[in-house]
Amino acid sequence: MTDMTTPDWLNETLRAAETPREAVAGLLFHGTVEPFEGPLVASDWERLRWFAETPEIAQSYCPQSGSEVLKSFARYALDQHMIPHYDFDERILTTMGFDVAAMEAVRDEMTGRMTSYRLLPKHPTNRQAQDFLEAMGYRFDDESCWIKVRMRDVGGDEIMPASWRMPGRLFVCERPQDLRLYDLQSSDEGGLSGRQWMRTELFEALATSGEWDGIVIDDIHQTRRMGQFGHRSVGLFQPTIRRLRTHVIACRHEDPYDVWAKRDGSTTPEFDDLHRCAHDVGQLLAA
Repeated sequence: MTDMTTPDWLNETLRAAETPREAVAGLLFHGTVEPFEGPLVASDWERLRWFAETPEIAQSYCPQSGSEVLKSFARYALDQHMIPHYDFDERILTTMGFDVAAMEAVRDEMTGRMTSYRLLPKHPTNRQAQDFLEAMGYRFDDESCWIKVRMRDVGGDEIMPASWRMPGRLFVCERPQDLRLYDLQSSDEGGLSGRQWMRTELFEALATSGEWDGIVIDDIHQTRRMGQFGHRSVGLFQPTIRRLRTHVIACRHEDPYDVWAKRDGSTTPEFDDLHRCAHDVGQLLAA
């Protein structure tokens, strides 16, 4: 469906581009899962806020989940009853619908392991617990698998399906053509081993001078599929951020590998939908 809430300035930018990939040229992006209210602001300690030049880079900084736990099932013990010695094992049994409290367990004060307990009716084996997690989309490699967990204030952490990704927001910002950016890319600290993003004293000096709108660096990031890779980041100071025209859409984590492998002019599903909606609205207005 078309999104009639997209501001005119962004619709014009999107309609002028044949593909979503072409549309990113005049924009900057910031992805976050933080629940703050209000506009983007520069951080106190850096005096700037970092932006990416493409949506997939920005969304790759949104974590997939609030937390992940590495769970292992030893092959030799798969047909033994699953005994929840530790918190995450309790969470698995609870998610399977079992009442761990009914086991009336006594635990070792030092290790926390159960020293005595009652087996529950239809008490599952480790194999059944692994099958349960695999039905949620997880695949155990060499006995182990990272399990996604959503942190909650009430009721304890929740085990989520493998396909679940934490909801976030993508700030889509107009990129002024007259930005005065201090270029740190050519310094010796760039590349995959660089630390340009740690030059906080320089950032503060540039922000205080009033002569620059921001800084551009060779940044470094890592995702599960891409591994470690480099990309450009643009850091903007507060006066510049304040004058940006911005539109915010819902988003989730995206691995750049999945986007770049397509080579078809697309970006992330969220930004592609924004681009498509802009063209749909344009066609309706022209009809």
